[in-house]
Amino acid sequence: MQPSYARAQQLYDQEQYSEAEILLQQVVQDNPGLIDALILLSATLYELWRPEEQLQVAERAIALDPHNSLAMIEMSKALSHNKQYPKALQSVEQILAKEPRNRAALRIKASIFGKTGQIGTAIAMLDSLQSGGEIDYQALLVKAALLSELDRHSEAILIGRTLVEMRPDLVSSHIALASFLGVAGNSREAFNEVKRAKQMNNRDFRVWIAEGAAYLAIGKQTDALNAYNRAVLFNPKSTEVKHMRKLARPAWVNAIGDFFERRKPLTGR
Repeated sequence: MQPSYARAQQLYDQEQYSEAEILLQQVVQDNPGLIDALILLSATLYELWRPEEQLQVAERAIALDPHNSLAMIEMSKALSHNKQYPKALQSVEQILAKEPRNRAALRIKASIFGKTGQIGTAIAMLDSLQSGGEIDYQALLVKAALLSELDRHSEAILIGRTLVEMRPDLVSSHIALASFLGVAGNSREAFNEVKRAKQMNNRDFRVWIAEGAAYLAIGKQTDALNAYNRAVLFNPKSTEVKHMRKLARPAWVNAIGDFFERRKPLTGR
């Protein structure tokens, strides 16, 4: 395996996704038939909130080996991320038909159920992944997010604290807890968690998304917009990040922006 791929895997594991993508794009360009690199690039684009590109890369991996379980996992994630839930569920079921205890596939299936309103079923499925004394970090993360959506804030926060205890080295842990705290109205502690995440990697767009959400929760729209602008700066290719920034802007600013967007020449100049 190429040194660049190995380094990209290391960066991915450290949640340095932008840096990992740069290496992986070069690896894929030099080795278009290297399925492992395509799979990791798809996973990286998922973390960078770029669903359209993620789906394209996942399709390339599947084209190389339609029966590769990891490629099928990435396709399932990509379809779900693009809100193609029936296709995503079908893809997951194909994996589970061969590997009924595939934990990644079960997490994706639970996530799809959560996104389509079957939250109780999703939570039960996620709980089943915690059996046998092994704690599944990702399953806990998804469960906490679902509990927060149900306004079961104390339970979500408790899981968030568990995530921080399990993986204090991950930005994900701190911004997840910050999110649950902010929604529950505990803004002071939410900002403390955001601060910890920023100290770990202040170029991670997700810490600025978390800060923006924390500011919105207390009605500080200008500060929220500044944070979202920073998120776009560090992840300019994500339309999802730009959409979140748009939600933070006053309506009249969005109206002006939409007006000028419509008036752009077709040449794109």
